[in-house]
Amino acid sequence: MRHSLNSLHTPALTADTRVRRYTYTWPAVMTILASAGLGLVVALSTFLVIGATSALTFNVLGHLKTAAIVVGGCLLFGDAMPWKKAAGLALALAGIAWYSHIMLTAQPPTVKESPLAGSGVKGWSQGLEVKGGDGPWSQT
Repeated sequence: MRHSLNSLHTPALTADTRVRRYTYTWPAVMTILASAGLGLVVALSTFLVIGATSALTFNVLGHLKTAAIVVGGCLLFGDAMPWKKAAGLALALAGIAWYSHIMLTAQPPTVKESPLAGSGVKGWSQGLEVKGGDGPWSQT
């Protein structure tokens, strides 16, 4: 079946028109603002988790979240759980447990005096700086 360019219906061209014609109500505006606020919280939490741990830990947390969504869908909405889905979920959870075990049993880092101690820089009032070590405490 052949189509000319004029007969193609692209969502990008009609979305702009729908947005302009939409009648915004207070519940709709509040929902949009709540969604934007939650997006900001997700971005901030991503920044904080990666800063406190590592990108790999953040990735593992993302897989845990996905597993929770799959299990929640099965429990709350009655989604099917075929054996392949259950096996994949079990494998992902086993990998998460293994990674957590490795990170929790890693040797803690050494603590030494920070050069910024007593300098008045906010956040360095304790005068301790983390150096070395492997695991969730190490900094890159």
